[in-house]
Amino acid sequence: MKSSCTPDIFSLTANSRSRDFARKLVRYRLSDAEWSVLAELATRYLTEFPVLPGACVIMSAGFTALINRHTNVPAVVAAGGLAVGGKSYYRPRQAGMSGIFDQSRLDWDGHAWVIAGNHVMDLSIFRTAFSGLGPSGLREDLAVRFGSGSGAFISKLDAMRDEE
Repeated sequence: MKSSCTPDIFSLTANSRSRDFARKLVRYRLSDAEWSVLAELATRYLTEFPVLPGACVIMSAGFTALINRHTNVPAVVAAGGLAVGGKSYYRPRQAGMSGIFDQSRLDWDGHAWVIAGNHVMDLSIFRTAFSGLGPSGLREDLAVRFGSGSGAFISKLDAMRDEE
C-alpha cells in the first residue's frame, strides 16, 4: 500500500506548516515508549470513534489532534491518492494538493491519513473498505494483503518507499 505523498514529505509539510516543522517530522524516529503510547491512542480511538465508512479526513484530523495533545511526536494529516498492489483507488481530481481544503469540495476523490514521525497511520481505510461502500476491489485487495480483521494500517515511511 502506498500513498501519493511518500516521495516528498518534506516539501509538502514545509508548504503547509513550516520548514522547521517539516525537518523535525522527516527526521523524527519513534522510541519504543512513544510507539506504545501511539498504539494505545490508536486502539482507544478506534474503539470510541463510530464505525463510519468514508470518514478518513475527520478520523485523521481527530487522531492527529490526540497525538499532538498527548505526545511530543510531530504529526500531521496528509492527503492524496491511495494505491494497493499497484492499483489506484483514490485519485484526487486536481494535479496538485495546494489549497485542496481551502473550500468544501464534494468532487474530491482522495484519501487522508496521519504521518506521525517516521510512520504512516491510517485508522479509516479498513472501515471504508470492509463496509462495502469503498471503491470496487479495495476490500479484496486489503483482505488478501492484510486479512479481514485489520483495524488500522501502520507502516514506516521507508517501508512504503521501498514498495514504489
